[in-house]
Amino acid sequence: VARWLKKEGDAVESGEVIAEVETDKATMELEAPEDGVLAKILAPEGSTVPVGAPIAVLAEEGEEVPEDYVPEGVAAPAEAAPTEGASVQPAEETPSPTPAPVAPQVAEALEEEEELALKPAGEFDPEGEWDVAVIGAGPGGYVAAIRAAQLGLKTVCIEEKHLGGICLNWGCIPTKALLRTAEIVETIRLHGKELGVGLSQPRPDIKQAVARSRKIAEKLSRGIAYLFKKNGVTHLAGRARFAPGPKLVVETADGEQEVRAKHVIVATGARARVFPGMEVDGKHVITYKEALVMDRVPKTLVVIGSGAIGTEFAYFFHAMGAKVTLLEAADQILPLEDREIAEVVRKSFAKRGMTVITGARVQSAAAQKGKAVVEYEKDGKAHTLSAEACLVAVGVVPNTDDLGLEHTKVSRNARGEIEVDAYYRTDHPGVYAIGDVIGAPQLAHVASHEGIVCVEAIAG
Repeated sequence: VARWLKKEGDAVESGEVIAEVETDKATMELEAPEDGVLAKILAPEGSTVPVGAPIAVLAEEGEEVPEDYVPEGVAAPAEAAPTEGASVQPAEETPSPTPAPVAPQVAEALEEEEELALKPAGEFDPEGEWDVAVIGAGPGGYVAAIRAAQLGLKTVCIEEKHLGGICLNWGCIPTKALLRTAEIVETIRLHGKELGVGLSQPRPDIKQAVARSRKIAEKLSRGIAYLFKKNGVTHLAGRARFAPGPKLVVETADGEQEVRAKHVIVATGARARVFPGMEVDGKHVITYKEALVMDRVPKTLVVIGSGAIGTEFAYFFHAMGAKVTLLEAADQILPLEDREIAEVVRKSFAKRGMTVITGARVQSAAAQKGKAVVEYEKDGKAHTLSAEACLVAVGVVPNTDDLGLEHTKVSRNARGEIEVDAYYRTDHPGVYAIGDVIGAPQLAHVASHEGIVCVEAIAG
């Protein structure tokens, strides 16, 4: 429970925000479910309670609630933490079970890993004012920054756009909000009658769906700002890059400033990949960013690429009323998944009336006369598709350009991904990299875990 906005005895209205509750990822506003009086607070600020547990009692005006009242089925609140200087009797320890023997090859690997962890990581700037500077505030960067601060390291996180990165603002979170809308629309359309809902043809409103999606993203982004404040992380708004020296400089609204840090973590994420011949104009040929804020549903849509991004948007726009064609260069959709899973999804899409074409190698995609025209090759034959819009979803590329890495010893592979060791150290002393910028698997929870491992290695 992060903060109470009302105190006991205050009148509240239905929908009024009465408290802020913190979870692992962000903070949420808790609204009063009905009009009444906040009669009793069961969980004070700073306390931790299980998900679903009551934290307060709302009563009708004039209704009395006993001082020792505890809702039925809820354990009495734990005693307050002892004040400074008070003695605490340690709880009896439960003996840990004897660990099973470790296979010799596993033991050797663990020893090698331990030796690697104990090697000095070096420092980027031994005289640095900051212990850790994190470039990027996505799921890898913000988690790394928070963990560093929790470990007592003086930490600054540099982000030029929105806290939360692509995941919270333009990826995982807003797309799932849109998919929820699509799910409800499809449920009513396909199963409304059997569920007792007399609306067989729902009228989806993409403007409202997008507005809800953006509101959710903005709320979670604000939650990151709160977590930074709570954990003592300094947020510096601006674009960071390495300069000759090397040194770390940041372009802010007030001009350029140098950030001196002993350790620098690069967590700049990735952006949409666009192959040669694909001319994104933001209107007819688009990427996921434009797809997330469209104000109308195209009558026809071609989606190039059937990975997670392509299949999600294909499903969403079909549910919203578009006629969708999905193109995939591989011989199955969802090429990174098991063939059995991919086949289930393909059949599901076909059953819905979507067109799925595998083995299609796209040659070009461009706007022509107010339409998106896509040319592709399949089985040695050329084909052309015309649609109101074309979504390019052919993966992502790491954001390593314009970082000034040429002024460091940091190595990149042929795909532009930063090369690191098991503890995310680069070839330059004191410089680390985590998340999408180091390559697959490019997933939010993976980036967060990498951030924790990296920072704990820095802290020793």
